[in-house]
Amino acid sequence: MVFVTDPDNLDRFDVAVDPLGERISIRGLGTERIGFSTTGDSNGTNFFGDNSQSDFSASGVAVNDILAIISADTGDIIGHFTVSGSITTTGIGVFGDIPANTAADNLTYKLSEPTAAGGVAESATDGATLQTLYSFLKEEWRVLSAGLGAAEDLIQFTFQ
Repeated sequence: MVFVTDPDNLDRFDVAVDPLGERISIRGLGTERIGFSTTGDSNGTNFFGDNSQSDFSASGVAVNDILAIISADTGDIIGHFTVSGSITTTGIGVFGDIPANTAADNLTYKLSEPTAAGGVAESATDGATLQTLYSFLKEEWRVLSAGLGAAEDLIQFTFQ
């Protein structure tokens, strides 16, 4: 049997799976600015906050960086959002509104550059084949990657 390694090196932050809303957001990510955290919050506007974050602006977060949210109490928050500005100590502005989450400070997220430092292309810039996406989702459905906070365990949803 031949084993094929995923050439796009996708992870749960590149592929934001919303099993409740039955949507998938795919986005190649570059260098990580803020590592994964489980204490994000949204009040239903174009502002995302994390009161436990030491300082978004000091972490190098910049306009056009990508905010990847992979868990929420309501599925409509899961996805990728582009930083628009208003980078403060505990929050950032994004293009478009992020729906409000009902349980405060429980969004699992990370912030990354849209491309890797040094001009290297983002991990999925050339696109992920359907086979790669299928393989990734099948693996995520079988086993939830460890350490993903409150991310949905996909095994509880029908995989078709």
